[in-house]
Amino acid sequence: MSFDCKHCRAARGQRLSIPVATFEALLTEAPAGLRFLKPERALAALQHEVDLSEAVLTTTNGDALASARAPTLTWSDIDLDTHPATQTLTVSCASWQNSIVAFTPGYAPLRDLDVLHVYNRTGSLQHRIIFGAAGSAAPLANLPHSPPPVPSAPNSRSPGCVDRSLQPTINARAHWHCLDAKGHLEAVRCDGGRMRRKTLPRMGKDRARAIDGAALPHWLAHLYRQGVVYTRIVAGEHWMQADASDITGLSVDRGHLLMHSRLGVATLALSKIDSCWHTRFRSPTGPLSFVEVYSSDGQCLAVLAPYRNYLLEPWNALTASIPNAP
Repeated sequence: MSFDCKHCRAARGQRLSIPVATFEALLTEAPAGLRFLKPERALAALQHEVDLSEAVLTTTNGDALASARAPTLTWSDIDLDTHPATQTLTVSCASWQNSIVAFTPGYAPLRDLDVLHVYNRTGSLQHRIIFGAAGSAAPLANLPHSPPPVPSAPNSRSPGCVDRSLQPTINARAHWHCLDAKGHLEAVRCDGGRMRRKTLPRMGKDRARAIDGAALPHWLAHLYRQGVVYTRIVAGEHWMQADASDITGLSVDRGHLLMHSRLGVATLALSKIDSCWHTRFRSPTGPLSFVEVYSSDGQCLAVLAPYRNYLLEPWNALTASIPNAP
């Protein structure tokens, strides 16, 4: 697929790989000072004690990534009721209970800064925080250490496996228009969107329409040229990171679509897109639509969402203009 936007070529050559993207790689590297923390205590310290004003937060599901500076960070459910001029970063996490949390002071590969890595129960990186200010991670450094955890074996998933139970579809259809934007995002977050992906083809085209994933880069380039504001949400199991700051450029580098913003960047591996869906539902302010992107195993890679009370009518019209899947 060919894509080039003359307005947004600034990010050519940007590094897309992440150091120690798996727990196994972290143990192999064994950086000096590595220590493991109890997940819920680490989360509580981050939310209430740690200075994150100069930190960079990254959330990834392996095929999509959102990374941004945190001066406007909020730890909450993602709220789309935001003024377009608001440069917001939101991280929403249901639980760290099954996470592996590793803290490394003075991590050499990242300019000797303090770093917190959060891996899921199978050992894949979900979240990373790089602390920019000296001493800002002190509350984490002072937490009691935990013994090194043992990751679980990954769940085996067959992309062609059909869920024969109709109950999830019955429940989704019954509650579809009763849920607001937060409710639909929770359906993505609770299991990485896998159950939602199974039900989407059965929702009816008035609720969920399969769209052409190959058209997505060109459609986003059109939004950028028109100055359309929207929220980029990278989803993971129990995790979401949303960047609602202004888009400053688009590019494709080494098969990754990069959406640059005032706070950071969101990336999406184009080769991993298996299906895209235009979903529509009601909200207290009127009809609302998402663009949801999924991999072949049903993982939701990303959600593109509007600012609910601003420019909503053109957003709904633009999402409706994306061609149907071939």
